[in-house]
Amino acid sequence: MGRRLEGNRRVNHVIRRSHTLRVRVEADVEERFRQVGPGRPGPDTEYRRVETRTYRVHFDEDGAAVAADALCDGLFPLVTNDESLSVAEALAKYKYQPFVEKRHEQLKSVFGVAPVWLKSPRRVASLLWLYFVVELVQALVEREVRRQMRARGVRRLHLYPEGRASEAPTTGLVFGALEGHRRHRLFDGKGQQLRTFHDEVPEPVQQVLELLGVDGAAYGLT
Repeated sequence: MGRRLEGNRRVNHVIRRSHTLRVRVEADVEERFRQVGPGRPGPDTEYRRVETRTYRVHFDEDGAAVAADALCDGLFPLVTNDESLSVAEALAKYKYQPFVEKRHEQLKSVFGVAPVWLKSPRRVASLLWLYFVVELVQALVEREVRRQMRARGVRRLHLYPEGRASEAPTTGLVFGALEGHRRHRLFDGKGQQLRTFHDEVPEPVQQVLELLGVDGAAYGLT
């Protein structure tokens, strides 16, 4: 008669710890010995061992971690390495973070930086540095336009399509209003410039140029 040997043993005990839970993964191994090759078993018959693993996951609450968390209930900690900041100033800096992230979000949306088809890490870093400079220029343009609007009592600028108004113009609106402005120059047969023609500059665009302190001569304004 053929024979089959079986046995069970626990061979693994893995512990993974989260913040308030201890996770134990246990592996049970069932061993079976089966005959190698066909035929009736005999004194020289060889057997091979076959292992079947089953896993059990156990979750245990970490009472000490739960108790430590309970001591922090109702607290909102802020950590900073700037010792000159007061508590109110540190909180104000923290609340300003979404505005910074909103500016950087334009790297993926407006500018579409990713994917970057460059192999050298230095070139990737250089490209991103240029985009950070662009972000800085954007912020400065928006700040100057809005600051001048408040100083001069201008509530809104009609920069959107169909002349719709904007109370807080973005750099995209400002540059979009100036985009496509054309200049034509008329020369005689000897190459002497006779006249210069400019596209008409709408009133809102003239306001933008004035708010930014840009000389309007380049746009045909005197």
